[in-house]
Amino acid sequence: MKLEELVATLHEEEFLASAEVPESARPPAWYIRVLAGLGAWLATLFLVFFWAIMASQNYVIGVFLGLAQCLLAAFMATRLKKELLSQVTLSLWLTGACLLTFTSVEEFHWDMFASGSLLLILAAFYPESQGRFLAALAGALLIVSGTQEGITPLPLDLVVGPLALLAGLHYLNQTRLWWSGWGRRTSTFAGVAVLAMLYTLCISFWGWSKAPAGMPSTLLLTMASLWLSTRVLTRLKANTQQSVTVWLGLLGLGLVTLYSPGVMGGIGVLLLARESRSRWLIVIGWLYLLTFSSAYMYSLELTLNGKALSLAALGALLLMLRRALVGKS
Repeated sequence: MKLEELVATLHEEEFLASAEVPESARPPAWYIRVLAGLGAWLATLFLVFFWAIMASQNYVIGVFLGLAQCLLAAFMATRLKKELLSQVTLSLWLTGACLLTFTSVEEFHWDMFASGSLLLILAAFYPESQGRFLAALAGALLIVSGTQEGITPLPLDLVVGPLALLAGLHYLNQTRLWWSGWGRRTSTFAGVAVLAMLYTLCISFWGWSKAPAGMPSTLLLTMASLWLSTRVLTRLKANTQQSVTVWLGLLGLGLVTLYSPGVMGGIGVLLLARESRSRWLIVIGWLYLLTFSSAYMYSLELTLNGKALSLAALGALLLMLRRALVGKS
């Protein structure tokens, strides 16, 4: 639901005196937020290099500076709302979190898993959403990479499941915990889970993992897609024939891509986007499909003519399925 629609609905229900949206209430465009985040990361990079030189002299200095900057940034995030100062706050926060992690790795010999856990703990208590998201995403990617360290790496099939479950819980089960405050504070972790799962499936597909994901992940994501499709079909009041067609199509796709779980991951994210009405999840879902579908077609042991005919047949099948589901337009 758009902001204008929400305000208009609240005005009709007499919760608001006016149906006009104040200019100060409008969030900046997504590309402005992305550029702001990239700028903060660039400033953070230079600051980390500067502080790392000082912290290398004594680890106590690194821990003290890291904690001090994190606390100062948290204080500023709750008090200052101007755009320029918010970038300073974000840079201070990311610098402090990175400095703490760097000091822990250098002095206490922490591995990726421990460093990622520290970033997640710090992010959970930070009051501003953009900084919380960036720190949590960095922590999640470190943890995923850390699962592949050591003599006995953790199979990525055991990583995909919890990440998919976390994303679904945050978007579809906004329970009492959500409205008591903690759900809203950690809601960006759902986006972190979706992006971390994309990273997990990428390192698995291209052989960067010692224990890649495979059939179990595909089966899990297929079941999740069937559950999400059932929610969508129920809300749309689809008949039995339409529901069975969708279910059989998902099962067939899962069977064909049994050893390439990224394709069903993309289908699941798109269904999650439909159910949660999230535009950015639609972008991530298509990113999944474009990445893994093209890689899957490239890996098929067929000639170029065979692949072209396969794509043509798939397109014809999808058009027939669309006609069966929605009828004549």
